[in-house]
Amino acid sequence: MAEDYSEKLVAALSEVKNSLDQMSSGTKKSDWMKSGQLELASIISGDLNLQKLAQDIITYLTTYISAVVGKIYLVNDTLELLASFGKDNETAEGTQIKLATGLLQKGPIVFFNESQQFSIFVPLAIDTEVIGVLEFVTSQVIDSSKMEFLRKACSTAAKALKSCQQFTQMQRELSESKQQQEKLTLASKNKTLFMAKMSHELRTPLTSLLLLSQKLADNDEGNLTYEQIEAASMINQAGHDLLDLINDILDHSKVEAGSLKIHKAPVSIRSIVENLQRQFLPLARDKELQFLIIVNDDVPLNVTTDGKRIAQVLKNFLSNSFKFTSKGPVTLKIQRPHQGIKFTLAHLQANNCLGFSVIDTGIGISKENQERIFEDFQQADDTIDKTFGGTGLGLSISRELAKMLQGEIHLESEPGKGSSFTLYIPCVERDQAVLSPFDEIEKAFCHIEQQQARPIKKVLVVEESIDQQRVLMKLLNKKSIEAVFVGTYRNGLYHIASEIFDCILLDGQLSDMTAVDFLKILSEKSILQLPPVIVSRAKQRLQECASSYTITELGSLLLLYHKNKPTGALQRISAAPPMENAKVLIVDDDMRSVLAISSTLKKAGMKVVLANTVQAALDRLENEPDIKIVIMNGFEAIYQVRQERRYANLPIIALSSKPIAEDKIRATEVGANDVLSKPVDISLLLNSIKIWLSNPTTASRMGQSRCEVGILQ
Repeated sequence: MAEDYSEKLVAALSEVKNSLDQMSSGTKKSDWMKSGQLELASIISGDLNLQKLAQDIITYLTTYISAVVGKIYLVNDTLELLASFGKDNETAEGTQIKLATGLLQKGPIVFFNESQQFSIFVPLAIDTEVIGVLEFVTSQVIDSSKMEFLRKACSTAAKALKSCQQFTQMQRELSESKQQQEKLTLASKNKTLFMAKMSHELRTPLTSLLLLSQKLADNDEGNLTYEQIEAASMINQAGHDLLDLINDILDHSKVEAGSLKIHKAPVSIRSIVENLQRQFLPLARDKELQFLIIVNDDVPLNVTTDGKRIAQVLKNFLSNSFKFTSKGPVTLKIQRPHQGIKFTLAHLQANNCLGFSVIDTGIGISKENQERIFEDFQQADDTIDKTFGGTGLGLSISRELAKMLQGEIHLESEPGKGSSFTLYIPCVERDQAVLSPFDEIEKAFCHIEQQQARPIKKVLVVEESIDQQRVLMKLLNKKSIEAVFVGTYRNGLYHIASEIFDCILLDGQLSDMTAVDFLKILSEKSILQLPPVIVSRAKQRLQECASSYTITELGSLLLLYHKNKPTGALQRISAAPPMENAKVLIVDDDMRSVLAISSTLKKAGMKVVLANTVQAALDRLENEPDIKIVIMNGFEAIYQVRQERRYANLPIIALSSKPIAEDKIRATEVGANDVLSKPVDISLLLNSIKIWLSNPTTASRMGQSRCEVGILQ
């Protein structure tokens, strides 16, 4: 009995021991698997380099399962070796093998190879997609726990490799996209430079064509027939059409390159209207069409925007309307939008914007073509191009300009009944108090009359806003004061040089020069009595003028008296020196432009000498010291002349093939006193010559001080 009990006890204890051993073994295997998975997750986390990630995975797994060799392949048409670990001279990275990946979808495959070792292939799969294969070589068959570990480890590795592949692909696409964008940017820049160069090259002969054809059309000698005059006028008009085309193409190129800039400033609505009326009224008369202009009462007098670009859009609208209208009126209407209007842009509301509409009774545009006409080089249909001509660029440019102005264009049209194009822009009203209130101006008048012991009879008003001129006219008429109104400082100088004034009313923020420059020009005529100057909107306190003027603050006004003025009655300022017999040097390498300009100046009584290089110009100035003014094409040439201090007093007028807004700063920086755009407006050129002939010492100060900063490229 005892022996039987002992045997049973031993058997039971052995069974318990075996169970405990099995449990311990299972726990160790489970811990081993969990530990391996955690370590693998730690190794692959955050690694986005595919090659390094693959190497880390295969190194760890080969070591962890005690394999001799480990390899990792990725599916790319065939299986391509990406990384390996262990001693194996038969394969290298990049080696491709053929293996039916469909077999691997069922799980690991084990082979007994010729080296008396086992080759194990484990799929790297996500769901049913096999993205690669792990190959291990072992000296003995691996047990089930290691095989189970590999299945789970391969699932984790597959997801990591897939994510890394996607990231690498994304990086590659981004890099390619960036390179492509850089190429496009460079191409766009080169295109813009090419267009600018071509614009310059085309404008140069156009200058000659326009000036000479206009000279023929004017028929000053009276020796041309009516037909010849008409032919010259047609040539001139064709030249202007070509110039408009060049400007459109250049603007289009700038829009594409993103180099077209918006310059916001206070703009008079009336000045926009009057300029458009002056430009299009002759066209309306020629076509026997009515040109109506309507400005609603709720439209502000002034707004802050880019007046040049507004005018450019409206000119395009009006040009199209007159082109496509054969009878009935063409109307320019400026109004606040009606309540309930729907805008595409969220910041535009009926109460915060202004509408500029051009309405005609022309051929109209069908619904299906209304979007097309705003595309580059597109018109409403193919017959338009043949019948009316045009490039199809105007509306495309207009839409881009509207966007840059933070506005939008609305179109309403019906075939046979006409069209209505409206530009809506945000309406930021300019401060209406451009000049100070009446009481401050009257106070300044009283001050002047007390100082001079006589009433003010005649005033020069230098103010660009037509609306403000009218406001001041009412005040001056009320006081029975005669007034002369001009819109620029330069025109003011011309009148001061030829007329007597008791006072000057000056807007301190005009654009053609600074108020300080204007006042210093007056001061330099120290032998003459200068009238008191009332300055409004003086951002600067004009302290630079304190050495020449006594400055008194009257509210928001500044009242200036010249310190060197003689006592007693005002003396007449001597008239500007006549242009007759004044010698002018024209520096330009294009003799066609030189011929056109020189013939006009000779007709005005001036003596003209020519130079086609900078050195030739310097030689002329050296040998002919009686040269009074220089007209030059090229900023570098101006800069070189200004380096000669003996020519510091010499007025220089620059000619530019680019729009004035782009070259004005560059021209003044290198020492030019004025800049005019080609094709040259002869009236502006003659006016500029008159001004600078009368102020040669000012040419020194305005040119020399600026040229010292160097040439701006």
